Amino acid sequence: MMDSSAGISLNAKIGALTDKHLAAATELRRAIHAHPEIGFEETETAAAVARFLSPFGLEVRRDVGGEGITALLRGGGCGQAAGTAMEPRRVIGLRADLDALAVTEETGLPFASRIPGKMHACGHDMHAAVLAGAAAVLCELREELRGDIKFLFQPAEETASRPVPGVDPFKVFQRGKTGAQLMIEAGALEDPKVDAIVGLHCWPDLPTGTVGVDPRTAMAGNGVLRVRVLGKGGHGATPHHTIDPVPIAASMILALQTMVSRYNDPADPLVLSITTIHAGTAVNVIPEQAEFQATIRSVKPGYIEGEVSERAVAMVRGIAAAYGAQVDVTCGAGLPVTVNDPPLVRRSLESIEAVLGSGRTVTLDALAMTSEDFAYFAQLVPCVYLKLGVAAPDGCMPLHNPRFAPDEGALAVGIKALVRLAVDLCGDGLTS
Repeated sequence: MMDSSAGISLNAKIGALTDKHLAAATELRRAIHAHPEIGFEETETAAAVARFLSPFGLEVRRDVGGEGITALLRGGGCGQAAGTAMEPRRVIGLRADLDALAVTEETGLPFASRIPGKMHACGHDMHAAVLAGAAAVLCELREELRGDIKFLFQPAEETASRPVPGVDPFKVFQRGKTGAQLMIEAGALEDPKVDAIVGLHCWPDLPTGTVGVDPRTAMAGNGVLRVRVLGKGGHGATPHHTIDPVPIAASMILALQTMVSRYNDPADPLVLSITTIHAGTAVNVIPEQAEFQATIRSVKPGYIEGEVSERAVAMVRGIAAAYGAQVDVTCGAGLPVTVNDPPLVRRSLESIEAVLGSGRTVTLDALAMTSEDFAYFAQLVPCVYLKLGVAAPDGCMPLHNPRFAPDEGALAVGIKALVRLAVDLCGDGLTS
């Protein structure tokens, strides 16, 4: 770690360079926001990021695991010395996601989505702009770096529950790979090998100007339950001649809530939320079938694919049998739990407080039941996942809300935090 005078000088440089590149990063964010692209369709988004990076002399790879980008910055400083032996140069990964959601925007912003039914409702436009801005600043601090930085712009984070084409997801539980998995398979963490990786996400529960860090568990794991009730349709006036799948599905939905309130240990958080339900086409027709889906969240490894899936499937099948209906049901795990590396957590708190000032970091004590495919990177190398406060004084709508509008003041905060942390991680021994 550098002495205090050097630290002050570095922070001043970071602040000045962030100011220099902030307008361009903001422009990038607004361009991406206005033209959102969902997972595996991020062609224009990736092109915009690549154009932003092009002047900085980075070693850029396109089409990594789909529309992904890696950009390598080779630092100009000496590698870290431990005692008298020179250790290999460290490579620090910094990652942002690119994809939007299938949500119709209602923010009324002047740069609101121009694509009907698509929106950056999870802040990935902010993430991409923060990482691009950090890349611009770090390129100007090249000589300060005692290691190398690999920037990863990842597609398709929001695709963990995506069914496999040609497979009926209500009969066979099988899911497609996410952008993180595809980038890993394409060698994003290799050549050179990444020693530690940092992720960042907009966090509407925290005020702009702050950065939160979880001591251990950063994000929950998730799973999906899909149920199709197969009844016997008929006239709405003669329900006694039918097997109505709608009340059967309703009974299942209510019963499933007891898995959280009566089956699960309250000391182990579990979320089961019914998120889609579809049945019927006409007001006077009892339909042949009803379908619903649920997302499941837990921080307990192996729980969703084990006990939770077994009990949910048994409960659904039992209710269907009681009503004389048939049922297709699948349930299984999606993303794993995202677990922070404790030494990286400590370094993050120190570095971010150094550049932002006292009281600007928050050690989070409440578990987040959201999920992230950043977990796949975290399974391979030590990680820390930062939560960037984006709430203006009048608050911020939650993630995935059609009126989610993060405070753009958070862009500068995120850039400074990532830059200072990257410089420090290149120079200390906490990533080994």
